Amino acid sequence: MGKDIKISNGMNLFLKLCFTGVFIFSIFFASWYALNGDMVFGTDVARDFHILREISEKKLILIGPRASGDLFHGPGWPYLNYPFFVLGNGNPVAVGWGWVFFTAISGLIAFYVGKNLFGIKIAYLFGSMAVLNTAFHARGMINPHAVMILIPLFFFSFVKYFQTSKLKYLILNILVGGLMVQMELMAVPLLVLSFGAIIFKQIKEKRFRQIPFFLIFALILSNFLIFDLRHDFLLSKRFLEFTSPQDGPIYGYRDFFQNRIDLAFQGTEILRRNIGPANLFLFLTTIGFVFVQIRRKKYMFFYLSFLYFYFGYFILSLLNKGQVLYFHQFPIFPLVFLVFSSFITSKYSKQFILLFFVILALNLRSAYLDIKESEGFIGKDMYSWRFLNEASAKIFQGKEKELGYFVYSPDVVAHEPKYAAIYNAEKSNKKSYYFQKKPVTYLFIQPPPPNDPYMTEDFWIKSQLNISASPSSTIVFPNGYKLEKFELSKEQIAIPFDPAIDPGLHFR
Repeated sequence: MGKDIKISNGMNLFLKLCFTGVFIFSIFFASWYALNGDMVFGTDVARDFHILREISEKKLILIGPRASGDLFHGPGWPYLNYPFFVLGNGNPVAVGWGWVFFTAISGLIAFYVGKNLFGIKIAYLFGSMAVLNTAFHARGMINPHAVMILIPLFFFSFVKYFQTSKLKYLILNILVGGLMVQMELMAVPLLVLSFGAIIFKQIKEKRFRQIPFFLIFALILSNFLIFDLRHDFLLSKRFLEFTSPQDGPIYGYRDFFQNRIDLAFQGTEILRRNIGPANLFLFLTTIGFVFVQIRRKKYMFFYLSFLYFYFGYFILSLLNKGQVLYFHQFPIFPLVFLVFSSFITSKYSKQFILLFFVILALNLRSAYLDIKESEGFIGKDMYSWRFLNEASAKIFQGKEKELGYFVYSPDVVAHEPKYAAIYNAEKSNKKSYYFQKKPVTYLFIQPPPPNDPYMTEDFWIKSQLNISASPSSTIVFPNGYKLEKFELSKEQIAIPFDPAIDPGLHFR
């Protein structure tokens, strides 16, 4: 017996050291882009920075970014990032450091949940998987990432409430669920599953005094209600349209069902870089272990809850009359990681530990490869914040004291180059005019898609801006971006441009 205790203590120490090492490495890996003054500044990330500017101007906003079906996410994610935005005076890199902080929080939440549901060994394993997975995302986070970080706590509170019926777990589930919906509407199916099961339990056990606590959820989402009342129930109408059954050439439920099946079984990134059908095999292995544990009646309610939420989510997602995309799925990855980590409690614990560390080693290798591959992105790619910042800064480095500038992107909204140009305009001591013609006018132009002659800037310049002059200077950057300087006469300035070229910074 003394030998078994020594082995157990030795294993705990080994797992603790592994978790500590993975946690430290993950924070370094998550910091890599911020350390280099960069981030992946794609459309959705840039969109969020325009919303952060809106918060700076208005202080209070009721809705966040646009979602599917002309709905809107809550403003939870922008407000969560806002303190870092303020600290950095609008510099996205400061928000990038906030994402590093969120990465650390994800590991700590995972550790807490693993420890309180199973014990210290699972805490070490799940914490390692969760923090490393989050670190892969830290170069460019958007609102679904908040759900990914919070979902272990949401699941934990659900399981603990069913095990104990304690009010504190009910309140925690409602609070975390409300925050998840404020971040991302894809969390709604998860709340339907959770609240539906909890209310059924309360009615069955005649715990009617606990039901009114769901008013907390209504309070958390009061911003949606206020917005709806102020805009003639716009969100309610759109939600009813969104959930109404439709079929035909656009809405093919057979294809959507196949999409859900494919993602449910082979979409989870147990391995960050999938090797052939490896993730399909690993997920099927996970499901196999789940049924082995259920047959042994070990942590049975935990595993049944996982199956309920995981597959229930994909079934309820059919309300979305479209494909489930990557950002709809990755927030539920941590549930799979938690279940996978729990198999150290199975009778095949030795085989599982070997499998776990093979997967961990491959994922650490993927992180190393990501760092190497970042050399081709940082400061060079068209979606690199550092590039956009440095390139747009050249607009304000000429000798002129006053200038106008326009920004072009094939997708019209141009969130990424617009934010970079506005950021540098506010830093500059020059008098600059956004989307206005002046004697000196600059055009900051995003490259068109490859081999698409109809998406170039030529039509935009000649027929929409109504500029017929030739540029006095042109800078062509290696990634295809252009910065053109025009010196316009009074007659050219007087010709109005098409106002449709700027649909608004927030595209609301």
